[in-house]
Amino acid sequence: MSTVRLEQEDALLAEFDATVVEHSRHGERSSLVLDRSAFYPESGGQMADRGLLAGARVLDVQIDDHGRVHHVVEGPLPAIGASVHGAIDVARRRVHMALHTAQHLLSRALVEVSGAETVSSRLGESVCTIDVDRDGIAEARIAEAESFVHRVIDEDRVVRAWFPTS
Repeated sequence: MSTVRLEQEDALLAEFDATVVEHSRHGERSSLVLDRSAFYPESGGQMADRGLLAGARVLDVQIDDHGRVHHVVEGPLPAIGASVHGAIDVARRRVHMALHTAQHLLSRALVEVSGAETVSSRLGESVCTIDVDRDGIAEARIAEAESFVHRVIDEDRVVRAWFPTS
């Protein structure tokens, strides 16, 4: 059974209640799988949320190939069937959302000014990178891309999320 992804419906959801459906493992670590979760799992170059789950510190959040969201928590796992309360670290979530949006803006700007398509990106704790499909973008083109991004931000455009089907 996959986990219902509450953060996909409301990216600003800060707290939620859920039921423990499984004790599992993600890699070498014990994990907790819930019926529903507002914790964003690491994916798409964006780091996972942190916060509290059943009063325990959430150390990592990952998603598997079956759509189950694995919550790695500090300390013992709550019992299967237990009702738990989750609280997202909102400050961390907001920074990650801003970085993720900025990456998409900059990726589009690089296409517009130099035809450079993004092939990967990584939003880290202290360094963010964007890899493109060409070498040697001139500094003037990079400055032009930055100006493009600043114009979009100054226009205060609405940001929307959608999930392509193909």
